[in-house]
Amino acid sequence: MILILHIVIALTSIAYSTYTIVAPSPKKIRGNYLFLAGTWISGFFLVFQNHVSFGHLCLSGILYTGIVTMNMMLARKRLASRTITQ
Repeated sequence: MILILHIVIALTSIAYSTYTIVAPSPKKIRGNYLFLAGTWISGFFLVFQNHVSFGHLCLSGILYTGIVTMNMMLARKRLASRTITQ
């Protein structure tokens, strides 16, 4: 059950962070942090429950975190440029 929840949160997080680039707002950026935290927390539960190898966890976690972080950085940049021009 935790695995399904973890996958749903991670995929939703990637989709939401991509949407935040298109229509950035401070509220959406905070929401991205909640999705990121939810994915990490459920991932930690999976590691301790299923004894997953740390090599696989590390590679997947770094890739996921990198994608979401890059999307949040782009969203912040777009939000800042919108604020300056208005």
